[in-house]
Order: sequence, then structure tokens, then C-alpha cells
Amino acid sequence: YYKCYLLIELSDKRYSYIMLAYQCAVRNLCRKNVKQILGKLDKRWISDKPRILITGGLGQLGPGAAKTLRNVYGKDNVILSDIVMPTDEVLAEGPFRYADVLDYKNLQEVIVNNQITWLIHFSALLSAVGERDVPLAIKVNIEGVRNVIELAKQYRIRIFVPSTIGAFGPETPRHLAPI
Repeated sequence: YYKCYLLIELSDKRYSYIMLAYQCAVRNLCRKNVKQILGKLDKRWISDKPRILITGGLGQLGPGAAKTLRNVYGKDNVILSDIVMPTDEVLAEGPFRYADVLDYKNLQEVIVNNQITWLIHFSALLSAVGERDVPLAIKVNIEGVRNVIELAKQYRIRIFVPSTIGAFGPETPRHLAPI
């Protein structure tokens, strides 16, 4: 029941179920009652392994991040997503879902259906492409981030949105660049 106690911060509804289950355990109440209470919780909230979605997962960073995270959290707990179709090799390494960060409803469906608890947002148009199509770069790099942040807030997902050295300008030294 210790795992359940650590999840208190998630929301008021889950908090009440968790606290009730914890109180039952502390008071040595019937195990059946504890199981019934915990059965009302969404199963993803009582797992000790996160369910991770990597947007832009077929880009420069996604495959390497997925490999590392799959070694730690398991093959099925790390899901790559992108707007291009993966190779058979990528599909053999673990789950993939088509997801466009500009399509809020589609991204929401991927998050809900796959019970995502962590989101790593690698989807972006980098400098070379972005400079050729500035309106698209603004849309992907701003609206895409806004969509994942809104979904992270709505579903209480941990989110990581990295930047690139390009965000600091061309004068930034390549060695020991600011973080």
C-alpha cells in the first residue's frame, strides 16, 4: 500500500480513494475492501513504471531516447509517435502510434488510449526547414508545444520539452553550452 500512498498528489478524486485504501490498510480492515477501493483507481496510477509517449519520435533524438527508456521501463511502456511511417525495424523495437502534435484530438486519443503518464516532446521544425517555411515552423513549434502542455495539464502528465543549441544563437560555443 506504500505505492498508493505516494500517489496522493494526483487529484482530489484519486486522493480520496488512495487515502481510504491507506486508512483501511493501516487499520487492518478487510483486504477485500482495500482491493475494492483500489479497483476504482485507473490502473495506470498504481503502476511503478511510467507510460511514456515520445512525440517526434522518429527524428534525431527519438530512437536513442526510446532505446534507453525501454531498457529501463520496458519495451511496451515507451511509445514512439510521429507523422511519418516507421520502418519495420522501428516497429520491431516497440510500440509506435501515428500522432500529429497539431491535431489536438488525435494526440488526446493517443494519450488516453495508451494511458500515458510521461510525455517527451521532440516534435519540432529545426532551423533549416523552419527558415524555408516560417509559418509552418511557427505552427509546429508554438502550437504543437501549446497542445502538449494543455494535454499534460488536463491529464496530469509529466512533460519534458527540450530545446536545441539553436535556441541560444549562432555565437553560442559548442562546448559547455548553457543549459
